[in-house]
Amino acid sequence: MVGFEILPVIYFLVLTWCFGYTLRRLIKKGEDSFLEANLMNFGIGLGVIPILGALLGLLHLQIVWWLFLLLALIMPIYDLFNYILKSGLIKSNFVKSNGDSNDVVNEINLKGIFNKIFGKIKFGELLKIKKSTIYVLLMLIMFICLFFVMNKGAFLNPWLENGDSWGHVGHIKYMELHKTYYTPGETQLTNYGIPYPPGYDILMTILFQISQSSYWALKFFNALLVSLATIFFYFFAKEFTNDKKIALFATLILTIIPSFLSHFIWSKTLAILLYFPALYCILRSEQNKKWLIPSIIIVASILITAPVTAFYLAPFLGILWLGKLIATKKLNLNIIYAALGGLVLSLLFWGDMFIRYTFKGVLIILNIVKVKGGTDATLTKLLHVHGTGATKYKFMDFIWVNTYNMINNPKGIGLVLSILVLFAVISFIYLFIYPFVSKYIQKYSKKDSKEDFKEDVKERKSYLRHENAWVIVSVIWLLFGLFSVLGEHFPIQMPYAFRAWSYLAIPVALLGAFGYFSLLKIGKKIKIPVFLIFVIIISGLFLTTGYQKYTVNTAMWGNENFGSMEEVQLYQWMQNNLPKNTKVMSYCGDWLDVTGYDKLQEGWIPEIEQFRKNVAGMDANDVHTFLKSNQYEYLIIDTQCLKKPYNSTFANERIQQLMSSGLFNPVQGTQTGQLLRTN
Repeated sequence: MVGFEILPVIYFLVLTWCFGYTLRRLIKKGEDSFLEANLMNFGIGLGVIPILGALLGLLHLQIVWWLFLLLALIMPIYDLFNYILKSGLIKSNFVKSNGDSNDVVNEINLKGIFNKIFGKIKFGELLKIKKSTIYVLLMLIMFICLFFVMNKGAFLNPWLENGDSWGHVGHIKYMELHKTYYTPGETQLTNYGIPYPPGYDILMTILFQISQSSYWALKFFNALLVSLATIFFYFFAKEFTNDKKIALFATLILTIIPSFLSHFIWSKTLAILLYFPALYCILRSEQNKKWLIPSIIIVASILITAPVTAFYLAPFLGILWLGKLIATKKLNLNIIYAALGGLVLSLLFWGDMFIRYTFKGVLIILNIVKVKGGTDATLTKLLHVHGTGATKYKFMDFIWVNTYNMINNPKGIGLVLSILVLFAVISFIYLFIYPFVSKYIQKYSKKDSKEDFKEDVKERKSYLRHENAWVIVSVIWLLFGLFSVLGEHFPIQMPYAFRAWSYLAIPVALLGAFGYFSLLKIGKKIKIPVFLIFVIIISGLFLTTGYQKYTVNTAMWGNENFGSMEEVQLYQWMQNNLPKNTKVMSYCGDWLDVTGYDKLQEGWIPEIEQFRKNVAGMDANDVHTFLKSNQYEYLIIDTQCLKKPYNSTFANERIQQLMSSGLFNPVQGTQTGQLLRTN
């Protein structure tokens, strides 16, 4: 039975924290709170894994869990031993031996260790909780709630989600066993084989290697990645706005907005999650240029995780630079350095791919551009990539969210949240435009004197200071997000416009918080109780936005590989009763059906695929000989045969023929199929 595994979870936490600690150690730790420093270690460390895996691949070193762990532990262990030695916690005593030399005996000072750990703790202070700590704890409650929803929804379905997840599991299984993302003959194993960037699959590969169930690992850690966005976004928003209250409210919005991320399994989950540690580090680099080190590394990891997400990252960083320029009148070159540095570092992977497949070849294989006339790639098609979810969205798609939605990238903002964002934009326009049209407004001003009016204008001009740059950036991000989502209406568009909902959700969350606190200020002026506004807004957000996200992510999602619960029962029995990576051959079905349930069918071997194509014309002896020669112990015949140019009669006849041959024994049968074992 597939169940929770503690070892992969501990490994994931130790690995990411240690990589994050290592990078922060190179920066020389700042004045962050204990919670912020350690929680962001997970995000920064997570950003190391994809690009490190690409480096190992380029050097033709194996992608194995223990090598990643070894590299992650170097700096923490070094610092730990160095601390112990300098603190006098290990004492060296010289003891006279029988000979002429002295022996050194090291004694561990347990009392000293105890005093170091507990001696300086003022237990009375532990009862005093700072307001900043309360904000972090509230954010962690949001994280836990979101993870509960995502994990529940992921395991409610007895199969992997449609399309992308099956492609990922096949490629990850290959990497798990062969410890590389290079495939034989440079053929693309699945849609997620190279030259598709392997960042997400690298992470899942090392988790697969220590998990007893790849099915469980893929679902659990994908749900965890979605939920971790809550943590990393909060600290990014706090750094971005320099306001804990706005950051917390924006985090609440991002947590409950349906259009950010669902528990759908694809590489975009990791790529967009890494936006927040990347932006956090880039903002930090304004005070300490050493933060450019993790900034560059994480940007590079984004670029080798999901191609579409990489296309959206450039405008995001460009707008960040532009907004900062408007507000500060400074070039803010650190943003440019981080972007260019990440691009150069990502060539560890992309440079190799362009050499192997050529630049146009990569774009064609990744379906970023189309082939015209069968011989050439029209690169102008780059801004006309539609995708399977291409839709011309209308006004109601934004303000009204249904309890049913797209599963890969849900759409919609919600009525109350839309009102908050609209209010934020109106407030911004008023504050931003006011100083520039003040001479016209003065004519109609009811101020008692020109001096009062000048003070009023001066106060609004102060709005364009550095600390308010985040509002300018967020508004431009919002315009870019709307342009991207509505791309099907325009002659040019960003690739895969329907996926832009996730990027639109980021400025929506920030401006929604800005709108809420602007509303509170007006409420105070007209003497509306703050608590009343809070109750109305929070209730409205959960009723028109949050509830819809919950229902979509805890609903039963369909699947293109299996048409009913009955069809999947044989695979579930096989998953729960046969050891991981047991070789099972599917008579009619795709090799990914077997791989998705923790068993092994080597779809990357040409002979295996050729057997599947020819098996209908082979007798029982030929089938048995082939399976034995390739160490396949089991054969499954099920309703997948009905999806081929066969029928139920064919499937039943084959089952009877194989069983009557004496070469196969029935192991488990259902109404939809039979699992046979070779003698």
